[in-house]
Amino acid sequence: MTNPRKEKLLASHRTSWSDFGVWLVFICLLLGCQITLAFTFRTNQVWVTLLLLVVTVHFMHAHFLAFHDAFIKLCALILL
Repeated sequence: MTNPRKEKLLASHRTSWSDFGVWLVFICLLLGCQITLAFTFRTNQVWVTLLLLVVTVHFMHAHFLAFHDAFIKLCALILL
C-alpha cells in the first residue's frame, strides 16, 4: 500500500525542464548585471553602479536560496 502524502511529496521534488529554463534566465540576468556593473564601474558612473549593485546582489541572493532549496530537496529525497 502506498502513502499518498509520500507520493505527493516525491512529485513536488521532481525537477522539470521548465525549472531549468527559469534557472537559465536567472543566470543570464545575473551575468548580464555583472558585466554591466563592471562596465559602469570602469567608466566611473557612480549612481548607475550603485543601482546595478543592488540588482546584482538580489540575483546572487536568489541563486544562493535556489542552491539551498535544491540541497534540502535532495536531502529529503535521500531520507525518504
